[in-house]
Amino acid sequence: MAYRPVVEIALTHAGCATGALPGAAIVPDAATRARLAGLRMQAKPVGERLLILSEIGEPGRALVALREPVRLRFAIADLPATADAAALAKAPLFTDDRAGTADPQPLRRVAAPDSAGVAIQIKLTPAQHAAALAGTVRRCTAALPVVSARWCFHLVTDFTNPIAEWQVLRAAGARGAAPDFTASGRSELTAADPNDPIGSALRAANPGCRVIRFLSDAAHPASDVPVPGLELRLGANRLLAALPAPSPAVVRIGGGAAFAHTLRVVSTR
Repeated sequence: MAYRPVVEIALTHAGCATGALPGAAIVPDAATRARLAGLRMQAKPVGERLLILSEIGEPGRALVALREPVRLRFAIADLPATADAAALAKAPLFTDDRAGTADPQPLRRVAAPDSAGVAIQIKLTPAQHAAALAGTVRRCTAALPVVSARWCFHLVTDFTNPIAEWQVLRAAGARGAAPDFTASGRSELTAADPNDPIGSALRAANPGCRVIRFLSDAAHPASDVPVPGLELRLGANRLLAALPAPSPAVVRIGGGAAFAHTLRVVSTR
């Protein structure tokens, strides 16, 4: 059996360095799986994309010709924590209705009161099917909204320097948007904090060490791209010249002789 791609659907996310969104999945619903089977087509995930493949017989001809437009619907599963769940709850449907004709076609995100989750819905026409079989694959993109949250860094250390000497600062000359970390967001956890389970866990797991928290003044878009010039300093000394972007997971940095302490990075509402 031979197949030819006719539709490509990709998820994008401005917070990802590549623009693509690894980890999330595009899954056809039951009705779409049945329609595709009847048309001798199949859905195949390839990385962060989903391909709709049409089975072909003679060169360039589908085994089942598309006689009329067909609607296809897909759920988006395994969304990353960096996608804005609140925004998606209000407008969870990506559709090609009035979405323009650009290539790739950016799908519109609209409200869908009857939606059970985040979904994609497109229409495949006979003309689009024929064009794809001739080599012009239809490409669509669904751009997931980026969550904004206050950035938070935790430092576990045995240094006894006063807390005022610890700072997260932007290097002189660095450009672009960045979160601000002022003294109002800097604190030392001397007891368990029910509002900071990660900081509390770090404190419990590191007896005899200090846990210092740096919380940004305001929300900043989540990203897997570090903010250029964001540094950890102790007085006039630069301990880390390039802090990573926060992640929903705990990230360990260092461990070597030059910096044998642990910087843990989380994002928090």
